[in-house]
Amino acid sequence: MLKDEIQRIIKDGHYPKTSREKIENLILNLYSLQTVEGDIFLVKCSVDFLAKLFLRTENEYRYFIDELERKGHIRFVVNAEPAFCFTIDGLEYAASLKENRVSNNVIEPNQKYDIGLSFAGEDRPYVEKVAASLKKMGVNVFYDDYETINLWGKDLYQHLNDVYKNKCRYCIVFISKNYEKKLWTIHELKSAQARAFTENKEYILPVRFDETELPGMNSTVAYINANKVSPEELAKLVNEKLV
Repeated sequence: MLKDEIQRIIKDGHYPKTSREKIENLILNLYSLQTVEGDIFLVKCSVDFLAKLFLRTENEYRYFIDELERKGHIRFVVNAEPAFCFTIDGLEYAASLKENRVSNNVIEPNQKYDIGLSFAGEDRPYVEKVAASLKKMGVNVFYDDYETINLWGKDLYQHLNDVYKNKCRYCIVFISKNYEKKLWTIHELKSAQARAFTENKEYILPVRFDETELPGMNSTVAYINANKVSPEELAKLVNEKLV
């Protein structure tokens, strides 16, 4: 299958890359096909092309293309699948990326995930939709149901401490009365807080279902209200944070 072949190539190529790196790689590859503003060029959505961009699926490719179009960097001219015809309107932006390839948001060597999700089981229906939307966008998300094989046989106390302390770029804590009562969620929170203590920027991103106060979480920290934002909308906000 196409997806399996892409996954294999990416695995051999030392995946992962961050969302920001992916979108920069995409526009730079498109930029290399056009030298004059307004030129039309054809891109074939092949296995090699997707793997070169560190994109795992065609859906992920379409998502980043839509993002570039929304931001005004490219325009669709013709859409004849599996090939796409584009013209780049943001050549100046692409050129600046080419000159400055060092990003302030490049993932650290020991980090595996863009986002870690810490939540109580009772809140899973909402969080599951967030995880699914993030995955569709190509975000590397730590969500327990996606890690069944990886977690099998591990010492979860030590492993989850490592994940929430070292392996994520950001950690979303879904605060609720259920979260406060669970030993495992408090363990995850403490691991995330240990990491946050060493950062000079935000690491824990709070999302609230209610007004529950958690130990060590200041009430002055800005949060997202899950009662006013759909899971899909929250996923879009997360992706904007990553980019």
